[in-house]
Amino acid sequence: MTSKNRARNKSKKSKKEKLICYCNKIPLRVVEEAIDNGASSLGDLFDRTQAGCGPCGGSCQPELRKLLAKKLKPKS
Repeated sequence: MTSKNRARNKSKKSKKEKLICYCNKIPLRVVEEAIDNGASSLGDLFDRTQAGCGPCGGSCQPELRKLLAKKLKPKS
């Protein structure tokens, strides 16, 4: 592996993603991709990502609802 490739890999690992579900360590990107790929309810997000169903009892569910509403809102 060249030093250029090592530097590229290191920057990918060090770049922190915003977590939406801290219990299950689910990044926002994963939830957004699930919605883009057809998840349209909290149940769908639970099944596809495991976000919202951690040991805390779902403290991220309000944020998940907001994301669903925002991403599924009809464009005018």
